[in-house]
Amino acid sequence: MSLNTDLETGVRPANAVTLQGERTLRSKPPTTLTSAQNLLSLTGARSHRVLQQALLDLLGGHLQADEVWLVSGSPRVGSPDGAAWHEPEEACEVCLWQADMPQILPVSRRLLPPWVGSRLLPDSDPEAAATVSGYWTCTVDLSAIGLASCLIGRGKPLSHSERSNIEALLAIYLNVYQLLDDAGTDVLTGLPNRRSFDQRLPDLLQQPPMAPALQGDRRSDPEPGDHWLAMIDVDHFKRVNDEHGHAQGDAVLQWIARILRCSFRQGDAVFRIGGEEFVVLLNGLTRAQAERALHRFRQTVADTDFPSVGRVTLSIGVVRAVPESAADVLLARADEALYTAKRAGRNRLQLR
Repeated sequence: MSLNTDLETGVRPANAVTLQGERTLRSKPPTTLTSAQNLLSLTGARSHRVLQQALLDLLGGHLQADEVWLVSGSPRVGSPDGAAWHEPEEACEVCLWQADMPQILPVSRRLLPPWVGSRLLPDSDPEAAATVSGYWTCTVDLSAIGLASCLIGRGKPLSHSERSNIEALLAIYLNVYQLLDDAGTDVLTGLPNRRSFDQRLPDLLQQPPMAPALQGDRRSDPEPGDHWLAMIDVDHFKRVNDEHGHAQGDAVLQWIARILRCSFRQGDAVFRIGGEEFVVLLNGLTRAQAERALHRFRQTVADTDFPSVGRVTLSIGVVRAVPESAADVLLARADEALYTAKRAGRNRLQLR
């Protein structure tokens, strides 16, 4: 008798393996959305984009969908005094998976079709939802981490078990996303750190140019916009620490991070890469527009009275960034421009 024979009934299952090595055809159990293999593809992701791709591949493939929209957002980011730095939608990410395209597409919130936004975003027009049928929504809200919603396009509604599995995957996605955020976030300021900069730079440089939409700016320049990388350094920051203490120095960095968040657009990216150095990657601006935006930011900081410290200034080095640029090369070029600004007297911008 085979060891695989049921000891009570004496019946050997059809997919059993005998002692003599005889093998019957073992039917492969159908994988579910929440199988161990699929969960591994999510928890093994080492970047946000890989995580999003893995989630949408799972949802689209297993549900036999034509397309899947994913919207995920983090809770409000607080300033040192508890006030909100920005509205939740500024932290909202939108991705689109389509059955006939291997790579997901990041989608600007401003370009989101109304009928998609009406299903996924709480502040959109609910009447637009009626314009397109055949789409089914699942949402998970983990208040301390964030919210994720997916809109699945296919011919039949989601079953109860499918919906439960999707919600479980979205919860896992949010938790892994938060872990990646924690690893890539500067603890003091809440900005993305150098690790995040190195990981995200290739994707950021591949993004198409976006409209300027900068305060006080108008798109009068005929030439298309470029990506610009600005390295920002706090002037005489050692003196701030020596004269006022490290706690006040930390407060200055927190407030500069707050001003950074408020001074640039959703499609721009800001980082703290170490010490008193920050980086901004501007998307879709001409040289003149990039200079104006960065000068406004520099002047805003220079006009700020920092509690217990007084006035602080910044020096900024700026270079144009192209898609094939390596992070180390870009930072080295921006650093050269920065120290040209320092040698010229500080509190100024040098663009190369």
